[in-house]
Amino acid sequence: MAFSSSTVLLKVSQVPDWERSAIRLSLGLVFFTSLGLTLWAVPVQEEWGDEVVQSCNWAGATCAVVAASPLIGKVAQLSYERTLGTLTGGMLGFLVYDYGIRLLPDGVDHVFMVCCAAVVGFVSCWLSNRFKLDASMRLFVITFLIVTFGANSKDSKSALGVALLRTGGIVCGVLLIMGLTIFVLPKSATIESLRELKNGLKLLTELNILVWTCKQEAAEQLKQAAATARAAAAEAASAAATAARAAAASQPDGCQEPPPCVAAGADYSKAAPKGWLSGLFGRWKMWRGSSSSSSNGYLPLPEADPEAGLMTAAAAAAAAHQAHAARAADAAAAAATQAAAAASSAGSSSRPAGKAGNGRVSQLTQALQHSTSSSAAGTRSTAQAQHQWSTQCCRCQA
Repeated sequence: MAFSSSTVLLKVSQVPDWERSAIRLSLGLVFFTSLGLTLWAVPVQEEWGDEVVQSCNWAGATCAVVAASPLIGKVAQLSYERTLGTLTGGMLGFLVYDYGIRLLPDGVDHVFMVCCAAVVGFVSCWLSNRFKLDASMRLFVITFLIVTFGANSKDSKSALGVALLRTGGIVCGVLLIMGLTIFVLPKSATIESLRELKNGLKLLTELNILVWTCKQEAAEQLKQAAATARAAAAEAASAAATAARAAAASQPDGCQEPPPCVAAGADYSKAAPKGWLSGLFGRWKMWRGSSSSSSNGYLPLPEADPEAGLMTAAAAAAAAHQAHAARAADAAAAAATQAAAAASSAGSSSRPAGKAGNGRVSQLTQALQHSTSSSAAGTRSTAQAQHQWSTQCCRCQA
């Protein structure tokens, strides 16, 4: 089965970081430990066998320290810093031992070594803080101590040989782990950044699709809310017209249709002065006729009037029609409230679409509330005008 290059790169990129570091470190340790165990047995190198073994051990320790990062760039930076610190520390240790300790008298050389170690430790911390070279300064101190105190031991052959072997072992460990990082399951920060950028763009595309879907759903909900509000307003207007016709049909005989000024809420006394004058003249005659037969000048109760029952029934019918119109207006207001709530929910669901969509939803919601409230108010005013006109007509008839 054939694999493409993209498939191979994808499978390599899916390898966990700890597996990368483990494979590289295992290969490096196998190489240096095998080298240290075999080279000392060669007859020509038997004199330096122990030094070679120690150098290989230091190379393996360097591999363990440098292989902590799985990225090529990070490993390259650490390798450079550690190589720089190793070379600087080895050179300084050789100079301190060869031109310092050997020229000093006995008893003073040990004090000089201790003082040099203290100064090197202080200077390494200062340089690490000044130039941000933590790895270099750590290897600088370690290599200095290895070369200086290793060359001062009785088993050492020469300071130059110790410096070369220790420094060479650490540098070889750095170079080997650098090569393993490049050729064994490589992982570059640039490639990983591009891969993460690709994933981010893919997620951004999905988010954009989701936002536009929510916007379309919110628009549909807003249309449904507007249709509900218009239907409620039409129902309220129909109920108001039905109440007006019922009030006109229930008027007693002799009452005329309400003039336009009454339907508009104007005063009936200005539209029909003759009816008021006739009613006033009739009441004055009734008062003159009843004043002679009344006791102590009091008028009889309204229930004694034979026309009182007719006036009460007409007023009750007008009140019933007014209540029906008021209920229709309340139903229209409730429908407007529901439509506003639906529009508000549609606006809240369309928030991902942006501020412009939310502003449009708010404008449409306010327009629906204003339209339905005006319709309900007109229904109530019409019902009140019909009730007032019916009551006045009944009083005139009475």
